[in-house]
Amino acid sequence: ADFNVPVDAGSAAFMSRVVSTAQSDNAAAIVIEMNTPGGSVSDMLNIISSITDANQSGIPTYTFIVPNGAGASAGSYIAMATNKILMAPGSAIGPSTPIVVGGTELEQNHTQAYFLSYMQSLAQNWGRNSTAVYYMVQADQAFSANDAIDYHVADGSATSLSDALNQLGLSANPQVTVSENLYEQIISALSNAILDGILFLVGIIAIVLDIYHPTIVLSVAGVISISAGLVGAEIIGASLLGLVILVVAAALIIAELKLGHGFALIGGVILGAVGIYFLSFD
Repeated sequence: ADFNVPVDAGSAAFMSRVVSTAQSDNAAAIVIEMNTPGGSVSDMLNIISSITDANQSGIPTYTFIVPNGAGASAGSYIAMATNKILMAPGSAIGPSTPIVVGGTELEQNHTQAYFLSYMQSLAQNWGRNSTAVYYMVQADQAFSANDAIDYHVADGSATSLSDALNQLGLSANPQVTVSENLYEQIISALSNAILDGILFLVGIIAIVLDIYHPTIVLSVAGVISISAGLVGAEIIGASLLGLVILVVAAALIIAELKLGHGFALIGGVILGAVGIYFLSFD
């Protein structure tokens, strides 16, 4: 599984497809070829759920963090959930401190405490060092490949994917490489709150401009842009406050049709920027 992607709704759908494909093909194992900066906690949990499903159906899942690659943030939890972790020279795992965007100190502490327990549970499940992973979560610690192996955060080293497959006893098996398909890539793109807000605002502006200078093309493009923004907002579970601010911003931009002096348009764009800022807040 080519996991050179962020942890988001698209990669969660991708890993679900990887597991279902492995199950239907009676695969000997799943190897996650990882290089990720991390991402969404909820999508991380969905991916770990897919890995658990694979294990329960008798298919072990392994992580190989590629040369100079990263199993950072949410990626470190995904790696920790797999049967074995092999790391290439120049790679790193962690840090694993969860970040509550827009949350209070109490919310941050509660979330961090939960994920500390969760990470240690994942480590203990596969006989790894729960004390070392404590520092990954609590002290924002990352480990190089050598240190991760020395502290038994990872299970070994491999110089390449073929080397990893050989160590895992899989080199003689037929291999199928799976990457994100177009649908999953679109879902990944729409998982970005900033992009969703911009699509919504651009769509409104396009429709307003089309009313000034009628061409059906701008209206169609505007409707598509607004729809894509709303779909993305649904995917990420966007903040209600952010959505309300964007709707008010859209109303100001539309009001420019009546007022015609430009101030409503400028105010709408500025307010829209504020809405985009709040869109990703829980």
